[in-house]
This record gives sequence, structure tokens and C-alpha cells, in this order.
Amino acid sequence: MLLRRLATLVGLGILAGAVLHTPLHAQDTTRTRRDTAVVIPVPPQADSLVRRDSIPGVVRAPHVIVDSIQPPMARAPLPLLVDAATLPLRWTRDSILATGAITMADLLERVPGLSTLRVTWLGLPAFAAYLGDVTRVRVFLDGLELDPAEPRSGATLDVTRIPIYLLDELRVERTASEVRIHARTWQVTRTTPESRVDVATGDQDTDVFRFFFGRRFGNGLGAQATVEQYSTTPDRVGATNSQLSLFARVGWARHAWQVDGVVLRQSPRRGVLFDDLGVDSIASLDLTRTEAYVRGGYGDVDGPAWAQVIAGAHGFEYNGIRDPRVDSILVDVDTITGDTTFTKIPADTSRFMGQFVLTGGSTIGLFRATATHRIRLVDGDVFHTPSARLSLQTGILDLSVVGEWRGVDSIARADAGVRITPTPFLRVGGSVGLRDDGRTGGQEGLDLRGEGSVRIGQLWIGGGVMSRAEALLPPPLLFDQALIPVIGPAARGAFATIQGTVWGPLQVDLLGEAWEDEGHPYRPRYTTRSDVYIRSNFLGRFPSGNFGLYALLRHDYRSTNYFPQADGLERVAGSRILTGLLEVRILDATLTYQFRNLLGTRFHLVPDYQMPRQTQYYGVRWTFWN
Repeated sequence: MLLRRLATLVGLGILAGAVLHTPLHAQDTTRTRRDTAVVIPVPPQADSLVRRDSIPGVVRAPHVIVDSIQPPMARAPLPLLVDAATLPLRWTRDSILATGAITMADLLERVPGLSTLRVTWLGLPAFAAYLGDVTRVRVFLDGLELDPAEPRSGATLDVTRIPIYLLDELRVERTASEVRIHARTWQVTRTTPESRVDVATGDQDTDVFRFFFGRRFGNGLGAQATVEQYSTTPDRVGATNSQLSLFARVGWARHAWQVDGVVLRQSPRRGVLFDDLGVDSIASLDLTRTEAYVRGGYGDVDGPAWAQVIAGAHGFEYNGIRDPRVDSILVDVDTITGDTTFTKIPADTSRFMGQFVLTGGSTIGLFRATATHRIRLVDGDVFHTPSARLSLQTGILDLSVVGEWRGVDSIARADAGVRITPTPFLRVGGSVGLRDDGRTGGQEGLDLRGEGSVRIGQLWIGGGVMSRAEALLPPPLLFDQALIPVIGPAARGAFATIQGTVWGPLQVDLLGEAWEDEGHPYRPRYTTRSDVYIRSNFLGRFPSGNFGLYALLRHDYRSTNYFPQADGLERVAGSRILTGLLEVRILDATLTYQFRNLLGTRFHLVPDYQMPRQTQYYGVRWTFWN
């Protein structure tokens, strides 16, 4: 089976190379800056633009097609990252999939203080608990916030909603109180058509196919389209999963003005997933999920002044499958007594949410300011959420301050982070966050984090402490309707990191964390994640830069985790998992192979749902300029 699938992939690659044989210069999975462990930029190499761009004084034949770069369409602003103990968590389009990540949950496991909760590797929702709270991870896609609007998931956000293969750039902002994910979807700027094909297969009858096409025109117009189809059948009764995703963008940018429209439509379908005993289950699903917006803008977000207007919509429509057992919990608070009650609403109902965003900003010297007013329409109610951000970046002192009024979740937030780099080999910093939770009578909670790192040779060695105030902890209801919300006591923990180059192409990325107490929900007391890898273009042997190698061995460890139910805490035993990853780039084709759970360990991340014992996944990503 393995040889047959591998032969199929190689055949597809040879066929694509024979038909579309133009040299390519867009994909790289192997090179990184000296003190960045996660960004993998494109290597320096000859660009076809040099040969085809219009050069004054050069007469060209009429049939020669001249390539040019058009202004980008409106882009969402990205935050200044002030991490001091770890290298900033940011990725570009060429490096996101090079990490071996299949979903956003894979990327988030690199964040100190965060643990993911899932029951399989592909096709089912996954949630992320930061500081033991599954509601403290927020996502902003092209400036629109993705609220946890799917009825079956309650107040928790399914992080697999973010299609990482569609992103141009991604930054993970880690504050003392929450994690904010800022993502920009793929854009094209060149008039030369760009296309890419991803084909992969693997264990559990997994098949993935993606096709990308995009082009800009000389008058500023642009069009893009992407289609993805995946299917998988885990080794469980009735758990077949599949999803068809369609993405389209049409826009125009000229000088300082931009306008574009985007539609992302996903249709996940899955069968019933039974637990280990075949008694409990996660219900089957047939859903159509739509994210769409129209945006107009003036100026670039990295320029001196800019403004944007966005009208967006989020829709969830269940297609003929109903599960009366699944309910969403709403939290009601008596504003006079402060008493909290929990009520339920029927799930599996279609839902529409509108979102309008007015935003703008300015850069004056070293200061950058952004103001945003977000208006949401949810079930006939209107929510106004103004927010502001101020940042200062000097190289020695970096500062980020954010304030936000109450949104749909009734929480007002404010946080500030700072990083001081007095010398090239020392960084110190910290963050403070304040949350005013209207669900619990306006109780204020102060969260803190302090950290630092020192460079020894080419290694950054760092660590820090983090604390969370007492907070309401909603449950991930999709996994088990017996889970209940609880008031989590204050928590304190510490973490340590080692990142950088050991010798030559050999690099490490090590993270370990420990909390001072055990027995609290969604937060293992001990967690480690250890990556040892080789990444190089071997320019001494391949000076053209047309070859790259990335080989990684990863060890993940989690201690016991706990899930609260009415009769007490349900326990999930700890686990140790080994994963291997190999990526080989030849010109603009990248061959990828990964083997998850090399030792075949039986383990759980959620009670009673065993994770796959072994999963192999292999394929090719190939970009073309035509």
C-alpha cells in the first residue's frame, strides 16, 4: 500500500513537471534566520523577474510577456510581538506547512502555557486551553474576529476552522491573559499567473488534494481561487471524515486605494465517532460554514496613515443531521446579586453572525497607533466593541499596549507587554493583563508574566513565570455533554526554553513547563516539547540554492490532565510521543513525509477517545509560474 501510494505521488509529480516545466522560485522549507526558530524564508536565489521586468533602454520583442509587481490589496494590521524568552511565533506562507503542521492545533502546541485538546488527527474539531482556559485563544482572520459561533461547540472556538494552507502570514501574540492569532489570507501581487498543487496521502485512508491559482493584471485587478478536498477514515467504527473547501478573492488595488471581496466556504462531513467502549460518541455532522467579507481601504498598514472598512458575515448551516443531545450552554448573571446560572439552548440550528469593522492607524516615528470599532449582529442583538492598540519599537525597548471593551463574551480586556534588549545577547520582558468578566458579576482578574533569555554562542536559553487569576472555566462541550463549567482557582507556573543552532545545520527548539499544583482542569502539571532538527540548503554543494533539507525528530510529553464533571474530575493519563518529519526541496517542489507516534503508544488527550497509534503522511507541494 505504501509503495503504491508513493508511486502514485511520484507519477503525479512527473506529469506536472512535464506539463508545467517552467523554473520556479517560490517555495522553501529549509532556511531560517540565525536567531529565528520558526520562520523559514525563501532563500536568496535568481528571480525570473530580473530577466523579464521592463528595463529602460532595452528593446524587447513584441511577444515577450513582461512581468510586474502590483500594489497589494488591503491587508490586516499585524501586532508587534514582544516575547523575550522565546523567539517570536510568526510564519510566512512558505514556512507554515514546512513545520509539519496539518491544522492550527499543531502550530499552537509551540506556545508556552497552552495545551491542545483533540480526539483525532484530522477531521474533527480541536480546542486550545491557554492557562487552563479554553476560551482564551482568539483568532483574527484578515481583521475579522472568528467568534465561537458554532452551536455544538458552545463558548469554545474550534481552532481547525483556520485553514493554515491559505495563509500568507501568521503571528501568535502571547499576552499574560490570552493568546491572539492574527492571520492574513493568501494574496498575489505579480501579473505572471501563479499556481500550486498539493497532493498527499497516508495512513487511516487519508487523502489530501489542494489547487491554487492567482493572478494580478496591469490595471490593478486581481483574482484568486483555491480548492481543497480531504478525506480520512480513522480506525474506528463509522468515523469517516471529509471536507470540501472553496476560497475565492476578487479585488483591485491602485496607488493608495484598495477594494476586495473574499468568500471561504467549508463543508465538513463526518460519521459518528465512538469512544473506546463503544458507548459514548461524538455525533455525526453535515455542515456548511461560510466566512465572507467585502473590504475597502486607503493606505498601507505599514505606511504613515491608513483606514479600512470591512463588512463580514459568518454562517453555520446544518444539512439534515440533528443531534438532540447536543446543547450549548449560556451563562446568565444576576447584575444585582452576582449569582451565576447556566441555561441551555438547542443546538444544530443554523446561525448567522454579521460583523462590521471600522479601523485605521498611523505611524509617527517609532510609534504606531491603531483604533478599531467592531460591530456584531448576533441573533438580533447588536454588540459594539471599540479597541485601541499602541506600540513602540526601538530595538532596545519594544512596547505593546492594547485595550478592548466588552464583546459578545461580556469580557473587557486590557494588557501591556514590554521587551528590553540592552545587549545583543540579553532580553528581558513581561506582560500584565486585566480582565473584567461580566459573566461573573464584573469580577476583575489580574494575570502576570515575566521572562527573559540569554544567548550563549548561537543558542538562546530562556525562561519565565506566569500566573492566572481566579476565572470561570467553560467546558469543551463537543467532546462530552457531561462536562460542566467550574470556577478555576488562581494558578502559577514556570517555563524554560532552549532555541537555536548547536553546530552547523543542527538546531534545537526545546520547551518545558511546570505548574505548582495538580488536579486542575485542562492544564497538565508538566509538559515538554523537544525538537531536534537539521535544516540547510547546503549551499557549498548546491550553490544555486535549488536544494533544501529539513529533518526533525520531536518528543512530546504531557502529565495527567483533568476534566470536570458533576461527580468529580475525570482523569486522562500522561503520554510520551515521538514524531519524525522529513522535507526535501528540489527547485520549487517539496517532498514531505512525517510519521506521528513512532513508538505506537496508546494515549488519550480527551477522556475515552484514543488517539491514532501511528500515522504516516507523505506528499508533494509544487508551485508553478506560467
